[in-house]
Amino acid sequence: MADQLRILHHGDAPLLLPNAWDPLSAAIVAAAGFPAVATASSAVALSRGYDDGEQLPFDELVTTVRRIATAVEVPVSVDFERGYGATPDDVRRNTVKLVAAGGVGVNIEDSVDHETLRPVEEQCERISVVRAAGLELGVPIVINARTDAFIVGGKAGTEAAAIAVSRLGAYREAGADCVYPILCDDLTVLDRIHQATEAPINVMLRPSTAPLSSLMDVGVRRISMGPGLLAIAAGAVGEAARRMASGDLDLIGMPRVTTTEMRQHLGI
Repeated sequence: MADQLRILHHGDAPLLLPNAWDPLSAAIVAAAGFPAVATASSAVALSRGYDDGEQLPFDELVTTVRRIATAVEVPVSVDFERGYGATPDDVRRNTVKLVAAGGVGVNIEDSVDHETLRPVEEQCERISVVRAAGLELGVPIVINARTDAFIVGGKAGTEAAAIAVSRLGAYREAGADCVYPILCDDLTVLDRIHQATEAPINVMLRPSTAPLSSLMDVGVRRISMGPGLLAIAAGAVGEAARRMASGDLDLIGMPRVTTTEMRQHLGI
């Protein structure tokens, strides 16, 4: 499965990932024809009543990954956030647990607390540890190395871009398969990153995201939604609730998945 996921980052079209948060959403995504499933940490956490930023207990994340991997027959990539560990050895042990649960890919980010960036050498060590941990179980895990250079530190655009290029180049050398300059939509910067890393680039789908053809030209090969799919689902729940609260009981026309179809998606 890991090799299958890696190949998807090098096709003629980018890998599109509408991120899931539980077995049912993952199964629906897979049934729609997507060749892989990825989680988004914020979606998994918020759907369970926790904030993002490793507030979700790690054991709950492992359980979620195991249940998603059981529900689908496609590769599963996991948003690992910062690795859920204070030390590289913690990250190694946690990676082993995720791989044992069925994950064959991970996102790992370089901010310490969403306010500061981890020293480059330390982040590279974490990436190397993730690689080694996967190989312990015979799984060449696909590592999507994320930099938060465009989020933290209040850097100006040009300075953040320089930091991102430098960091992602180092992460690539440390073993990353894909690089993720989250919140970067600037095609010129994305091209610089691609030239520096020669790696597939992940971008998050946003209103400011460039057209697909333009993204392809600068090395983008993975496009994810973050919590976007959960936001759409929550919006549908809110709309149905508001209509019912106003006395409108005619909700038949709203998009829905029957309970029978849900069971079929989950294979139960």
